[in-house]
Amino acid sequence: MTELSPLVFAAFVGFITGLIFFGGLWFTTQRLSTWKYPAVWLLISFMVRASVMLGALYWVGKDHLPRMAACLVGFLIARVAMLHVTREKSQEVSDSQEEETCT
Repeated sequence: MTELSPLVFAAFVGFITGLIFFGGLWFTTQRLSTWKYPAVWLLISFMVRASVMLGALYWVGKDHLPRMAACLVGFLIARVAMLHVTREKSQEVSDSQEEETCT
């Protein structure tokens, strides 16, 4: 049980990091059309998101491959969760736009 705790913690940190990474990506892509210099904001967003992700991976891993792997698994689970949430939101928006167009 003691050996499992660091792996669960690493997966949790990976999940939170994934939510930050993919949530930031979603936020950035939603706002690109409103910004004056979208390419600059996209680059800044990527650099911040990648720094957070790599920093968390380095902090959690601490030269232990199983912890790094657990962190990456949590990160990928967050990716699947964010895809599910953002697809539902985009589907709701497209449905409401279709209703407005039809009426």
